Amino acid sequence: MHKSSGFLKKYEEYLGEFFYGGIDGCATTFAVVAGSVGAGLDSVIIIILGFANLLADGCAMSFGREYWKHYY
Repeated sequence: MHKSSGFLKKYEEYLGEFFYGGIDGCATTFAVVAGSVGAGLDSVIIIILGFANLLADGCAMSFGREYWKHYY
């Protein structure tokens, strides 16, 4: 009934993770940046915290996925 195109078929395994990870990354990064702005931190510090949060969130999501694939 539903047929995937060649492009989507190639990445079908990762699409769900991409969307859920993106939503999670946006929410947590917004929270970190909003809290930093509310605390009155310098804009350079806020940018550093935002990028650090993106990096940490990406690492945590990928480690969690690998753990889940191997042990569950």
